[in-house]
Amino acid sequence: MQKGMGRNHPEDPGYRPGLGGKYRAGSMGVKVAACPEPPHCVQSTRPSLLLSSRPFSHTCDMDPLRPRQPPAAVGTTAEAVNLQAVTGLPTVEFHDVIGSTMDRARELAAMPSVSLPALVVAGRQHAGRGRRAAAWWQPPGSLAMTLVLAVDQLKAPLPIWSPACGLAVAESIAQLQSELMPQVRWPNDVELHGRKLAGVLVEVTTMGRLLIGIGINTHGSAADAPAAIADRLTTLADVSGQPLAHDRLLAVLIPALQMMIACTGEPAAVAELVERYRQRCSLTGQRVTLYDVLAEPVSGIGSVAGPLRAASLSGVCLGIEETGRLVIESAAGRLAIVAGSLTSADQVWTGSVSVTEAD
Repeated sequence: MQKGMGRNHPEDPGYRPGLGGKYRAGSMGVKVAACPEPPHCVQSTRPSLLLSSRPFSHTCDMDPLRPRQPPAAVGTTAEAVNLQAVTGLPTVEFHDVIGSTMDRARELAAMPSVSLPALVVAGRQHAGRGRRAAAWWQPPGSLAMTLVLAVDQLKAPLPIWSPACGLAVAESIAQLQSELMPQVRWPNDVELHGRKLAGVLVEVTTMGRLLIGIGINTHGSAADAPAAIADRLTTLADVSGQPLAHDRLLAVLIPALQMMIACTGEPAAVAELVERYRQRCSLTGQRVTLYDVLAEPVSGIGSVAGPLRAASLSGVCLGIEETGRLVIESAAGRLAIVAGSLTSADQVWTGSVSVTEAD
């Protein structure tokens, strides 16, 4: 078994999928009981908690004579209790340190016994990631979270979800700090004064679970970032002079995210969403270059009759259209970007952050 894995980890040669030990435990000091209804019998030796309002009725196999206690009574921390209170979600986890909230959320998403929506929040994560395998760095204490939602994948195309979630982040910050003007940068970033403040990573599981991973630089300073990316970042503490408390932000952000995802199934609501996005889009009217591009013509405008593949493509950004695709006016005509990146491969930061470095 590799270092940093809990018992019954999927990569352990002795892994037994029926035991509910799918839990990365090395960085969190968490022990997982071999219970048939994970994760309700998680036993924590550090402040790391799963809270759930789900009814409890079974007896844990680890102690057949003792009825299972409600999850809120196991390893309760003030942070998790407070976050559940302000968000109203049935399932909330808080970890002091974790590899990736996205990885833990994916585990929860695969557990039928976990009540959704579910939220995983960490004080620090040391294996966070972005699109195209980019590494993720945040100042210690900044918000790292993943929200798990059950969705009907037929209601909306996936491309709209990422910009919609980015817009929810920008609007939530603006609501709490009205002196700031956060902007969105397609497909998944939030910027202040041209520097990255937050990032969004959206994934869908085969079980119809939507994972919304978000990192927001609420605390600390970009001056503490690795030299390779320090000039690309900013934090709320840098800009406003003080950090933004996680509970205040999540109380606004969680319902905003849920509303955004719900409205993507309604054409009229999508049209309004797209217009709000355009108003905050930092790229609208700017000349941009995209890399590793797959594009399609918009309404037959231009010289391209079908899909276009290119190593790079330049044009003036016109915002996004109803499916969430970026639209540019290029030499080949008006194109919608099906796939591509605004960052060239040699500019993708792949550095790593250890727990020691985070400290």
